[in-house]
Amino acid sequence: MNPKDPCQCSSTGFCERYLTEVDDTTWTLCKEREDYRERFHDLSLERIKLKKERADEKVRLKSENHSSSVSAIHICNGLFEFLRSRFFKKELLHPIDVSIKGLERSGTGFIHDLLERNLLSSFVEQVEKHHFPKESSRAARRVVLCVKNPYSWYLGFRDFGHAGRPVKNGCNYSSPTECIKLWVSFYSSWLSSDHDIFLLRYEDMIGDEPSWIKNIARHFGVRNTESYFGVKSYVNNYVNRPTTSWSSDFNRKEYFLSRSYVNDLSDEHIIDIYNALDVKLLKKLGYSREP
Repeated sequence: MNPKDPCQCSSTGFCERYLTEVDDTTWTLCKEREDYRERFHDLSLERIKLKKERADEKVRLKSENHSSSVSAIHICNGLFEFLRSRFFKKELLHPIDVSIKGLERSGTGFIHDLLERNLLSSFVEQVEKHHFPKESSRAARRVVLCVKNPYSWYLGFRDFGHAGRPVKNGCNYSSPTECIKLWVSFYSSWLSSDHDIFLLRYEDMIGDEPSWIKNIARHFGVRNTESYFGVKSYVNNYVNRPTTSWSSDFNRKEYFLSRSYVNDLSDEHIIDIYNALDVKLLKKLGYSREP
């Protein structure tokens, strides 16, 4: 179907083949509005392409697991047993588990969705993603540790808690000192653990998502999709402050990369955060204290 043609669906079930969820209201809008039809068309093509890449990856893994130099093994059998064991015996390839960890409001959900769509030969999970290492009942060998600048993180964490959302790591949200102590404790614990950790700063990821996905794939020894599949519709603010002005991808990027969030902090809060931060931890994470 051409995206500019009138909707040809006889029911919402047609779109559900490609989209996760289509309600009657959206389906009606798709029939009536060209911009909706174009968006649905693009999403459908994207889903089909991603599905094909994942299917191709399964075929590749299956092929590599079953491939062997049978003739060479036969020739060497009984004569050069050590050659067979060393050069022709291969371990089976299995999907690699990658676990997302980070405090609430550190971009864990957004980063999970990005990696889930763009990493192949891997299972990206976020169970117990806000737990400290010793609290986690799941032994995560490979961890993507998500961290956000402590100044912008405090704003989001404070508003998230005041909005009444369920929070694993609760504290006095009105106290920058208490919140930053939690931030310092959480990331110090993970960085000193014995897990294979890839440290991912939220600001770096939104600055160049495709490049950082490749970096993560390279670090854990997995493949990434040839095409980049973004998460343009991800929205998870739950805040009391008006955020509609930077809810889109472009504006959100500008807000964080230009450090406009500092303007939303009072001088007293900036001083409290400054005094509560650990300089050595900041250096490890690549951040600095605001003057």
